[in-house]
Amino acid sequence: MSQVLLIFTGLGLFVFGLIRLSQEMQMIINVRIRKYIKQVIKRPFQGVILGSIVTALFQSSGATTVLTVGMVSAGLFSFFNSLGVILGADIGTTITAQLVAFRITTISPVFVILGIIIWLLARNIKWKRTGEVVFYFGLLFFGLLIMSQNLTPLKNNQLFINFIQQAKNPLLGIFGGLIFTGITQSSSVTTSILVLLGQKGLITIRSAFPVVLGANIGSTFITLLASLKANISGKKVALAHFLFKFLAVIMFFPFISMFANFLENLWSSNVAQQVAGGHFLFNLILAGVFLGLLKPFANLINRLVPGGEETLPLWPEYLDRSYLTRPDLAVPAVRKELARGLKLTKQMFLDSSSIIFEFRNSLAQKVFYMESVIDNLQAEIMQFLNSISAKSLTPKDSITIIYYAAITDKVERIGDHSTNLANLALHKDQSKIEFGLETKSAISHLKDLVLENLNDTILLLEEKNLNLIQRIISREDKINKEIEQVKQKQLKKFYLQAELVVAGFIFNDILINLERISDHCEYIARHLKEII
Repeated sequence: MSQVLLIFTGLGLFVFGLIRLSQEMQMIINVRIRKYIKQVIKRPFQGVILGSIVTALFQSSGATTVLTVGMVSAGLFSFFNSLGVILGADIGTTITAQLVAFRITTISPVFVILGIIIWLLARNIKWKRTGEVVFYFGLLFFGLLIMSQNLTPLKNNQLFINFIQQAKNPLLGIFGGLIFTGITQSSSVTTSILVLLGQKGLITIRSAFPVVLGANIGSTFITLLASLKANISGKKVALAHFLFKFLAVIMFFPFISMFANFLENLWSSNVAQQVAGGHFLFNLILAGVFLGLLKPFANLINRLVPGGEETLPLWPEYLDRSYLTRPDLAVPAVRKELARGLKLTKQMFLDSSSIIFEFRNSLAQKVFYMESVIDNLQAEIMQFLNSISAKSLTPKDSITIIYYAAITDKVERIGDHSTNLANLALHKDQSKIEFGLETKSAISHLKDLVLENLNDTILLLEEKNLNLIQRIISREDKINKEIEQVKQKQLKKFYLQAELVVAGFIFNDILINLERISDHCEYIARHLKEII
């Protein structure tokens, strides 16, 4: 009985370490991943490489595919361009089983202790997080070590022997792997356990490989669940991931015995390496086959799930590097890019403000992903402006560049405040808060006024109309006065306890962000007034 408890304790530590390691790695590299999307858009093969590396770092193909579903739903890149990343994620997820096969579990206590030491000695958040990553990496393999040390007695357990004999039926093996992986939401858990059983001589590759195939199908469940709240494009990604695995298993099924013979010949009596190698080769062959069939496969998915998609240009559309020798072309190009950036932040504002009353997670995620687009655009514009400033400029162009740099910052800040609104909408939804009719009416009215300022600011960037400047400034004064009046009414409600205090805090933060967005519109108008 104690051995059974230790096996489940080890399994619990492994799953916990795997989840926490994946979460820590996502926090560290999620933003950095988006910087490499440009390469993914260019060639699917590079998407495979990126997907493999990211998943190896995440220790979870589910994390990579869920991230991909979100980014495609947000329009950061197309459904077709996501397929390479999905195929790469399937390869990257095999790294955990490989590490177990090479008995990294035996040195796992070293990683646990090292992680604790780094965390205790760390003087900043960066090193503390590094310590946590090392600790959880060690913990997941330490859990497997505990399991491994308590599996040997199963050799003589009649129930286990009967189970293994039944598992020799390929269909039962596939079904068992599918169900277990669907529950744990990680094929790494299933395959790592199979590797441990192989190391103890408790299983053969002929009974293990069907379970590996089932685990590969089961690993798609988390992506399918994530797609329930995604748009049409996100659903296409999830369906593609499932069909990749499902069709590959169907193709492999008639050749299971032949493939098992191949693995036995390749790694002789090392069952653990046979399992890990079989998992890797299955996904490598899957990627190789489908990489050459991506266009017809994408067309099939588009027929199964009809619906268009709208992709946001991640990179500047007007900042041509050849213009750098011609300030007369470069400076107007920056103005066009600023107008495009402001249109993107306007879309963020529309999406985030629309979910304040009726929350939609897919729109919230779209806003969060779009923030990275605006951040990247800010960096690209600033770099372009710095390159222009290195050339010989007229006094007017020099002043214009300074103001454009300030406007670039304001556009990015509007995006930040739109993201804040989405976060407030999420907080409101999670807190089960409902606004009263008067509160809803006040927010809707102010939202409309702010939207008018955004529209006029975009027109100002495009048309250089002096009348628009005064209109923006006058409307900003009106917004400030109305927000102050609404705040006073809200304080009175608190005093009378007509609404919950938490609702009041959220409402107040919404007003602050609406006011800030309008403020930045005014700042942009005043900056443009100096250079028109």
